[in-house]
Amino acid sequence: MLTTVCGRRRATGPGRRNPRARGGQAVVFLVMALVILCFVVLWCFDVHKIIYVKALSQNSGDAAALMAARWQGIALDLIGDLNIMQALALARDDGATSSAVTNIQARLCYVGPAIALLAAQQAAKNNGIYAQSEYADWITRCAVKAEAFGQQEYGRMLRFVAEDGVAVWPLDSLFARASGHILYDPGFYEAIAAKYWCWFYYNAPTLLEDYTNYHWWPDLPPLPDPEPFFDLGIVRRETDLRSLVESNTFLRVAEARETPVALRDEDWTAPAVWYCYNSGRWGPWNAISPDEGYPLTGTIKPQHDYMGANAPVLLQATPTRVTPGAGGIPETRTVVASAAAKPFGCLSDEQRPNAWDLVLPVFHDVRLIPLDGSSASPAIDDDLAWIIHISQHLPEPGYMLVGPRPSACRYCQQLVTWERPEFRKEGADWLKANWRLCILPSGGGGGGRGGGTKRRGH
Repeated sequence: MLTTVCGRRRATGPGRRNPRARGGQAVVFLVMALVILCFVVLWCFDVHKIIYVKALSQNSGDAAALMAARWQGIALDLIGDLNIMQALALARDDGATSSAVTNIQARLCYVGPAIALLAAQQAAKNNGIYAQSEYADWITRCAVKAEAFGQQEYGRMLRFVAEDGVAVWPLDSLFARASGHILYDPGFYEAIAAKYWCWFYYNAPTLLEDYTNYHWWPDLPPLPDPEPFFDLGIVRRETDLRSLVESNTFLRVAEARETPVALRDEDWTAPAVWYCYNSGRWGPWNAISPDEGYPLTGTIKPQHDYMGANAPVLLQATPTRVTPGAGGIPETRTVVASAAAKPFGCLSDEQRPNAWDLVLPVFHDVRLIPLDGSSASPAIDDDLAWIIHISQHLPEPGYMLVGPRPSACRYCQQLVTWERPEFRKEGADWLKANWRLCILPSGGGGGGRGGGTKRRGH
């Protein structure tokens, strides 16, 4: 049908749609597109924030490790200088000075690491990392334990660090090297979490079948005595100087420090107190992982081939996400960063600083090192959580007395899984049918235990 409107003909009727009817559909699609675009923008902002916090955390961890290692080197040099002063006192038959020097060295073995711990916190804070309350709480616990062992001054220093705020955690912390029980082996928990049955084949072949419940475990061995964070690895020895260092080396270092020493023959053989390297801590670097070798390619220079003092650290930051989570509750994501550094020095171009037992002031540099080349505990990603688990969650009245309980602790969660008979039966059945898959070919790596947990790669 045609109608005339203002002199123009226009079609009317059911075959002709009103143009205004399409406007509402465009608005709906536009709103949907804007909502999607808004979520994309928020998601991009969250990704950028997480990446930024990750970079900030890594920079802070590097700075904290370098600062702690710097103070380790300073403490070692001071102890070395005091060894030279001990020789001077010996040459002058000055017993009072000799006793004072020994007392100062003993204090430096605790003061040096404590200052390194405090300096690491300040370096992290200067780079924008906030203090963690759980870190400070545990440092306070360590202070109480140190005081219980008669280390009153060190305990007070730890309390000061805790009160000032703890932003980074030292990964060479006490209890990290607990051993002598399967429950002290982080690989056991990792095997449960990943259903890595070959771990049991190599480490506990009958455990899956023999185990009944938590009363089955033997008693836990005592945990090691507390040690200073960022320990220097120094021991006190009472012996003659000639048995600790070659005479020309000692005199050359003393002269370089502008402290020439004129020792008589009887001074070299007279017994005195000296501070020396602990051979168990200052061995060759590949002793950290003798089966897999040092975690770097290339050749290590002889003057740098030693473990000794090092400063591994871990820190956490928790940026809040803008993108809403379930129920509209903001979600958080924990960003974890770790780093390690080490003081370096040498007696000569090809002679490491611990070529002789006596500590001498030769540490002049500090460098970042791989975490696996440090004293950080292998297979432990969150060292503080591990320490809390083995020192609080396992002993009585914890797991050993009342069994596993649901907890935020990821190690406790694995124990809950372990107590399920069907879980252990699944593993035992798999090993009966597939144990040959656990046998590695010759030269296939994996270490002497063949299926042990690999060290972390960085």
